[in-house]
This record gives sequence, C-alpha cells and structure tokens, in this order.
Amino acid sequence: MKERVLEWFRSDSRAAWALLGLGILGMVLIAAGGNSGEPAAQTRENEAWEGYQESLEQRLEALIGEIQGVGKVSVMVTLETAEETVYALDTRESEQSLEEEHVLLSGDEPLVETVWYPQVQGVAVVCQGAEDVSVRSQITQIASVLTGVTTNRISIAKMCE
Repeated sequence: MKERVLEWFRSDSRAAWALLGLGILGMVLIAAGGNSGEPAAQTRENEAWEGYQESLEQRLEALIGEIQGVGKVSVMVTLETAEETVYALDTRESEQSLEEEHVLLSGDEPLVETVWYPQVQGVAVVCQGAEDVSVRSQITQIASVLTGVTTNRISIAKMCE
C-alpha cells in the first residue's frame, strides 16, 4: 500500500500534489485552531476566575505583609472550580411531562439567578518570618478566615534569603 502511494506521488500528477497540499493546509488550520473550538464565553469565564484568583493572592499578600514579623511575603491561592452561573428556569408541568427552559431577556441572553464564586482549595504562603510560631499562627488564622479553607489546607514556609 505504501509503495502505491509513493508511486502515485512520484508521477507528475498535479492532482496528487494538490491533495497533499490540501491535507497539509487542513492540518495546519486544525493545529492553529487548537483550543479555538472553546466558546468565547468559556474563555471569558476562565479569564474572569483567573483574575479573581490573582486578586485574592494580592489582597492576602498585602494583608499578611502587614503582620509584624512577617517580612517579605509571597502568596499563592488555588481554586477548586471555576465560577458557576445559575440561570433562571421557567418550569411548565403537564400530565405527561415536565418542561424547563431558561428565562431569556432581550437579545437572547438568559436571566442570571445566581453566580457562585470559585471555592478556594488551598493557600501557600512563603515569607521571611515563617520560623516564628506566633507569625505562623497569625498567618494561618487570617488565611483561614478570609478564604474559608481549613487550617490543614494552608501551608507556610520560610522564604530563601
């Protein structure tokens, strides 16, 4: 089979070369498209929750940096899930079936009922004053209160000097 294909391409057949070119062009377009099959709304949501994550990190960093004895600090927050939007549903019941459909506003946009922000999975803090037990305790308490994570999901380490 391989020999037949090679023989076909060795001939001066313009159709063979055109097919080869189209195949390569198709592969390039697929590769270039990569993740572009992802809906634009999904991309915007991902960017929004990544911005939320960065904002949390910056705010925690600023607040933890104000604790006496912390020194220079760096914070990383990980999230369990992305933001979740719950849309309003219109429910119609009949004897045979139950129908649900989104309540639409003008412009075919669904009515948003609730937006759930991503849940924090864990917090990592690296700071200069991490060897002090009192500083570690204060960091753990602040991170837990502000993010809602349990203390076993907060890690504190001493920063390299």
